Amino acid sequence: AEAEGRRLTEERQAAEEQELPLREWVKHIEDQVTTARLENARLSSSLSSALAFRASLLPDEGHTPAGAETGAHIQQVCWLREHQRQCTSRKEKLKEEIAAEERRRDSFLRDAGRSAVFRRSPAASPDRSYLTSSLRSLPPTPFEKFHSLGAAPKDPKDPKDQGHQGLGEESEDEDHDYWKS
Repeated sequence: AEAEGRRLTEERQAAEEQELPLREWVKHIEDQVTTARLENARLSSSLSSALAFRASLLPDEGHTPAGAETGAHIQQVCWLREHQRQCTSRKEKLKEEIAAEERRRDSFLRDAGRSAVFRRSPAASPDRSYLTSSLRSLPPTPFEKFHSLGAAPKDPKDPKDQGHQGLGEESEDEDHDYWKS
């Protein structure tokens, strides 16, 4: 039995010597797990404090950031400038169209006046006299109004006459009321 006890003791010592690197490895892994858990706890607390700080920096849902208001104002100003440019362009086109229509009307009035002179012969039929009376019932053009005031016409393209619109003291809207119908 003593021989068997020695043999078991030797086997146990040999097994412990063989287990020694394994035990050191297990202890090393336990130390790493402990270190990782401490690091994880530290990072979790850091993350929660960073999230709380971020939440305190974010505005309420009803509050807009100061920069956003400025951006909206800039967009409005840009839109208004573009709208003004379009309206100015449209106004110039309408002025040109009105001037062309006035020239056309003046031409028709001159032609009608010449026709009326030729038709005033004794052989002219009495039922055609409505032409001259109906043409006289048309409202005067701004050009005719301007000349009736005794002023000389101004050139709208001339830089010296930029402030003058050729309509006397009346505004464009008052002069062109008859075009609205």
